[in-house]
Order: sequence, then structure tokens, then C-alpha cells
Amino acid sequence: MANFLCVQFVAICREEVFFEVKNPDYEADVYKKGKCITKMIQNGQSQFLVLDRDYDQLQLGFHDITMEQFTNANCKFKIQLLRSSDEEPMKGQPVVLQVDFEGKTWTLCCSDDGGVNAKIEDLPDPICSSKHRAVFFLRQIEGQLYRYRFESSLLDNMFLSFEHDPEGLVKLVLKINNDEDDTQKLQMQKDFWHK
Repeated sequence: MANFLCVQFVAICREEVFFEVKNPDYEADVYKKGKCITKMIQNGQSQFLVLDRDYDQLQLGFHDITMEQFTNANCKFKIQLLRSSDEEPMKGQPVVLQVDFEGKTWTLCCSDDGGVNAKIEDLPDPICSSKHRAVFFLRQIEGQLYRYRFESSLLDNMFLSFEHDPEGLVKLVLKINNDEDDTQKLQMQKDFWHK
């Protein structure tokens, strides 16, 4: 992680320049947008991640979809690859996950309580924080082609996962790291490249 001091100019005395340290704990990573790819995200039960509306509420969940639904934008996620200024090894490729729905671009965000929500949000470029609710670290699962895990940059050791809710729906959630948990292993389908 790149460490910087946040300082403010104070004075020049005997040709020496002095600054006051404003925040000694300031740390800065800068994530800049890179290439964007579009993928369909599938869980281990061959269901696809979809952003949908149920009455007035948006729902991120995994669903069985028909061949006709493959053309819908609400199941094609834009994966915005980010470049990091950090010189230390990262946990994985930093990314932002977005989906087009109802004529708007929705960004997947982590909440402090461990939930995952879709929000209409214009992300800054660059993102000047090492922890951001919309940044995930994409990590390929060793020895498994097209299988990945997404770790939250905001909540350490928390990964995108899925779980069944009481109504029989399969919901996108965050879960604590467990290499044996197949619900944290997501598959990405078909490339659609953006410039």
C-alpha cells in the first residue's frame, strides 16, 4: 500500500520550507479505470446472476434463465478492470461490477452489514481509497478454468457468495472466506469486450 502524508504548507524560515502534518494515518491507493469486459456470472447450480425488480424492490439473485433471456442486459455484468498504484502485491485484480437495467447502470456495492446492493452511482476516476464499497478483488480459483472468487475491498476476508432464502430465491450475499464453500466459487461465461 502506498503511504503518503497529508501536509499543509506552514512557513519558510532561513530558506527552509516547513509543513504541518494534517493526518498522519492517511493512506492512499489509487484505482484507475482500465479495460471493461462483459460476462454472465453463474453459480455452481448453473443459475445466472440477474438484477430484477420485484414490485418496488430491486433484487440481485441467481435464477434459471431461458435462451431468450440470454439477450437481456440485466444478466450481463460489466466488469470494469482497475489499475492500482499500490506497489505491494494485491489480493487479486481490482474490479467494479456493473449491470444495465431499466436504462440505467447499476453498481454492485457492499454494505457495512455484509449485504450486497445495486446502486446507481457515478464512481470517481480515479478511486482514491484502498477500501471502497464498489471495489472487489477478482481471484481465479487455482486449477479451475473460468471459476473465480470476488473479495470485498471494503470488508476484509468477505467474498461474494449466494444463499437460499426462505422464499426459495437464491440471493447474492457476502460470506467470510471459506475455500471449501462452493457458493463462493462463481463462473464467468462468454466474453463481450468494451473499449
